[in-house]
Amino acid sequence: MIRTNCRIDGDSVSRIHVRMSVSAGEGGQWYWTTMDSPDFAEDKVVVFPVQADGKMHDYLIEVGGNPMWRGKTITGVRLDPENGTTGADIQVEFVRGEK
Repeated sequence: MIRTNCRIDGDSVSRIHVRMSVSAGEGGQWYWTTMDSPDFAEDKVVVFPVQADGKMHDYLIEVGGNPMWRGKTITGVRLDPENGTTGADIQVEFVRGEK
């Protein structure tokens, strides 16, 4: 899932709260772009474990401490729920930033 054309003050969001279900895979990835670094890349990613049981779970992705997030203007976000696993059933209930 990708959302571009954002304008988020990185200092106003310290974590991303995702509620989703995943049926396969071991981890998810949260990527972002910034005004001064406009491409999705490995220097702007947080990897997090997922419970691949097909049930809804809450995931809190800590981004606020990352120097590529903190103090930056976030221009795009991308959620890879299953980190490249094929054949996974995925349902995302919500994605939201939290202080």
